[in-house]
Parts: sequence; C-alpha cells; structure tokens
Amino acid sequence: NVDVLPEAKEIILNQDVGIISGGIIYSIVQDVERWLIDRKEEIEEDRKKGMSVPSRISIIPDYIFRANKPVIVGVKIHAGRIRVGDNLIREDGRYAGTIKSIREGEISKKFAEAPIEVAIAIDGVTLNRQIFPSESIYTDINEDTVKALRLKPMDEETMKALEEIIKIKRKENIFWGTKA
Repeated sequence: NVDVLPEAKEIILNQDVGIISGGIIYSIVQDVERWLIDRKEEIEEDRKKGMSVPSRISIIPDYIFRANKPVIVGVKIHAGRIRVGDNLIREDGRYAGTIKSIREGEISKKFAEAPIEVAIAIDGVTLNRQIFPSESIYTDINEDTVKALRLKPMDEETMKALEEIIKIKRKENIFWGTKA
C-alpha cells in the first residue's frame, strides 16, 4: 500500500529494474515467480547468443569480392550458425581467419544461421593461400563449448559439423572434447 516515489520511477526508467505491485499478496508472489522464469529464459538466450556454435561453411567460387585485407566472399552455411568474431579453421585444423562482418544483401548482421548464403569479411588470411574456395571451413570452438553443446538438442547437420570439428581437433590432441 505504498506509492512509488517520482525519483524511483525515474531510476526505473533508466535501469534494468522493475517493480511488482498488487493488492493481494498471492498475486504478487505469482508475478514474482513468472518474472523469475522469464528472466532465467532471457539469461539463457543471451548465453546461447554468446556461445560459438559448430558450423560448416564453404566459399561460393562465383562470389569472391576481395582476396585479402579482409577477404570478402559469398559463403553457403551448410550447418550451424556463424557470428561476427567467430574464429575459423580449415579441414586440417589450421587457422582460417576471423569473421569480421556478415551481410545479407544490404543488411549487416551479427549472425547468420544455416541454410543461407551470405557475404562475409574474413580477417587474417589471404584467399588461395590460407583458404580456398574448394574446401569446407569450420568455426573454431573450444572444449568447454563442446561439453555444453552435447547437453543441448541440435539438428542433424549441426551435430555432423560438431563431430567433424571434434575429429579435426583430435588430430592434435586425441583426448580433445572428452573431459567431463
């Protein structure tokens, strides 16, 4: 039965804070429980967005726009999701650059999900020296991500990409991705 002060209302508008109010205590408790569930889902979604996802892409030979500094090419995403900042590896495990930007037509994107064709800028490599249009390129994921991903449901193509990445990484370390 207490009103919210004007200063508090102003702070609420500027911060990620909410007020739950009501006349019946049971409805307030239910509102808090609903808010907690929603907040946990938001946090989980944010965590997913920040996590690298196993993916396999290939360069489309007819859509090569620049060969270096950065390489700008059209790619087909066969499996998974790529995002700006993802490191890439070749089939032999070597570094294949970092995704600097993703564009679909005139629209810049932070991520792109299979199956789609987009243009990407890849920093740190030169086309036809470190990466080639004829080979598959994978996102470089760390061991902790593999452990978390094994607990999550994935589509068949993304699961195949994960298994291929594990196979690539195990060429250097036979126990990669097996630690509990």
